[in-house]
Amino acid sequence: MQLGGPVWHVSVAPLVVDDIAFTGTETMCWAYAVDALEGVGNASLGEWRERGDLAVHLRRRLSARERRDAGSLTVVDVRGTDEHTRRIDRMKPFLPPVMRRMTALEYP
Repeated sequence: MQLGGPVWHVSVAPLVVDDIAFTGTETMCWAYAVDALEGVGNASLGEWRERGDLAVHLRRRLSARERRDAGSLTVVDVRGTDEHTRRIDRMKPFLPPVMRRMTALEYP
């Protein structure tokens, strides 16, 4: 996805075990996503919502101040890299048990 510069990005998925959703509806997921980006970015400069197969994704353009403070920020897609694996491993303790067993490459 080409967004023309850095954005804040949050993904929220309902808890699902054995194909049964225990908590969370799509509406609740969107509410959590909006809450997660509270106070950052500037939606009037650009905001994108995407419903994926596993989660909802909210991306929001950085504010003018955030862009200034970030300087010449380079955006890098880390999927499939060692950095991706390190990030996945750091968040696994916060995921449902069924997702903790997944390898980094199994995450979207």
